Amino acid sequence: MVVNGKGPRGGGKGGGAKGGSGKGGGKGSGGAKGGGAGGKGAANSSSVQEALPGGKMPGAFLEAAEAVGMLAAVTLAYRNLMKTRPNPPLVRKAAGHWFAASNKYKESLDSLQAAHYDLGIHWSGPAYMAFKGYMTGTVIEVAKNNSEAMKDAAHQLITLHNSLVDMYNEAMKEFMATVDKALDYYLKLNEAKGDMKKAVKSVLASFLSMWVRTVQNHVVLVRNLVDKGAAAMTELQGAIGAIRPPRGMGGAIKNKGQWSFTG
Repeated sequence: MVVNGKGPRGGGKGGGAKGGSGKGGGKGSGGAKGGGAGGKGAANSSSVQEALPGGKMPGAFLEAAEAVGMLAAVTLAYRNLMKTRPNPPLVRKAAGHWFAASNKYKESLDSLQAAHYDLGIHWSGPAYMAFKGYMTGTVIEVAKNNSEAMKDAAHQLITLHNSLVDMYNEAMKEFMATVDKALDYYLKLNEAKGDMKKAVKSVLASFLSMWVRTVQNHVVLVRNLVDKGAAAMTELQGAIGAIRPPRGMGGAIKNKGQWSFTG
């Protein structure tokens, strides 16, 4: 999962084309306060991508939807779309904690290796060999695996988030294009008369219905992706919990008679 190497993508202008703010419309789910966690690993979370801003729907767009009896459906669809808006600041903070924890384990690993090597300069014998096997085969390996698992968890979180951002941004671009097109139809509707007015009204209603279905499909795809990502995160967290070192050292290590001081 390669997520580093790219800076955050630019946002772009938010969800409204023509018209001012008017009736209804869901508010966008804004980003949480708070920066990334401290520690060396926090900088790695800079590859978290940005989501396009949300906001209220243009009033003229809502008027167009109301003119064809689609106001409730369009308002609900937009609110559901806003619920899928990712939260980059919160993801940066969470990923930063994972990276920082991974670095802490890595630092502990370095200290363990140094202590193990230093001890080997002054001690020898069966007890030291048992201790060396315990350190290299269990403790150091556990620290290394935990460090990698935590780093993988951070990458998994960022990868999932960036996929959701891509999906949401595409959905917002689709919404903005829908607003422009719907307002064109609405303008024609206001100018048309007789049978032409009925025809334009039917086209506008069909167009808005198609957008509502597009949002419904988007929400389903987002839920499926989140479920898969949550399962992957659970698996990684389980891996961290499953590799604990044993509570006690082997008998040979505890036996003082099997330690030899080498001076």
